[in-house]
Formats: sequence, C-alpha cells, structure tokens
Amino acid sequence: MTMGNESPVAWSDALEKDFDKAFVALDLLLGEIDSDQVEITYEGRQKMTSLSGSFAQLMHKAQSMHHALSRYEKVSSHGYSPWIVSHFSSSKVDG
Repeated sequence: MTMGNESPVAWSDALEKDFDKAFVALDLLLGEIDSDQVEITYEGRQKMTSLSGSFAQLMHKAQSMHHALSRYEKVSSHGYSPWIVSHFSSSKVDG
C-alpha cells in the first residue's frame, strides 16, 4: 500500500482494511494448529488482541493529529496573529 497523493482518510481506510485482512488470515492460521498445542493458540490470540488494541490506538492518534494539523493550517492560512497561531500549535492533541 502506498500513500502517494491519497487523502489521509483514504489511506487510513486502506490501512485498516489491510490490517483486518491480515488479522483474519492470522486467526485462521492459528485455528489450524493441532488441538494438543492449545497453549500456542491461546498465546497467539492474546498477542493478536494486544496488537489489535495498539493498532486502534495508533489509528486514533493519527486521525487526531490529522485533524489538529488541518485546524492549524486553516488558522495559519487566514493570517491570524502570531500569538493565536503559537498558542494553537502548543495545544495538546486529543486522545
């Protein structure tokens, strides 16, 4: 997957789709492990849960940063005073 000239929304949707496909494929692969190796399946699924949560947090942070950057660009392009731009740029990103 390449980001190229795609909008952040388009590439984040594509990235989420790729992640979901890989997640399902890995889950199916774990399902093929012999029943006498249940520990491996259980541990693998725990790791997948952790990975999924981390990915969701990462996507949320990326979207929050994109929105903050968009707001900053809008404020700075309208020629507002340097104090407003400085104050806005030092504000914390949501999340």
